[in-house]
Amino acid sequence: MAAKNYYDILQVSPSADPEVIQAVYRRLARKHHPDANGDAEMMKSINEAYAVLSDSKQRAAYDKKRPASPQLKKTNRSLIYQSDLYRERESWLMTGDDSSETEQRGGYFYLVITQPARAAFKVLPTPLYDLEIKVTVNLPRTNGKGAECGILFRKSDDGFYKFAMHRDGYYSFSACYKDKWSRLIDRQHSDLFENGDNKLMVKAVGRKIKLGVNGELLASLQDDKLLEGGVGIFAATGEEELIASAKFKDLSLYQIEMNNEQ
Repeated sequence: MAAKNYYDILQVSPSADPEVIQAVYRRLARKHHPDANGDAEMMKSINEAYAVLSDSKQRAAYDKKRPASPQLKKTNRSLIYQSDLYRERESWLMTGDDSSETEQRGGYFYLVITQPARAAFKVLPTPLYDLEIKVTVNLPRTNGKGAECGILFRKSDDGFYKFAMHRDGYYSFSACYKDKWSRLIDRQHSDLFENGDNKLMVKAVGRKIKLGVNGELLASLQDDKLLEGGVGIFAATGEEELIASAKFKDLSLYQIEMNNEQ
């Protein structure tokens, strides 16, 4: 019987700090606990992994003999676009109406929404299949609780994926496919978010999608509704809010080429 990889079960890096492991464990426990209609076997594995990785002595002993995570072979990552977003925006397509405004100040690119339940997108239309995108975002606390901002990717005529950062350390992940929304990750809290700037990351290879913040993995999942399209950033207001403002800077976009997997 193959040994379990506790880091893979908890979806954290082998170098993750104890605070990160605890935060991820709490998120997974809320999702998979049987009292919340979760999977009892999955919860058992999560508890087993956390019991070892949360104890420094057990973790050190486990690290000496733990199985290696599957590694991608012959993976190439090429930087194809980079911008501070402050000085360069002509190559992007702005989607919105008279409810949206853009500003450039203090080293940030601002998206400002001035009506309830509206969104504005700033999209680089280059169609990509396997990609990684990183961008620094800031959602000031002056925004209402319904405001959000983040990354769009694989945007096409069929729809797009949306990695959203909300106020107070919450995030979510959704798909809009043929005008129908599905919430792939419900609104979750993570202690990995900082007050102020946060570096969001999306890595999408085939149907495998990873979401991260500030250099740490938030979640991994699989979905095959959308496999190719453009990438972008967005800001949106809630149902009862008159204005939302989000700040962006330092975007990097990579194309990933890979051959085989173990």
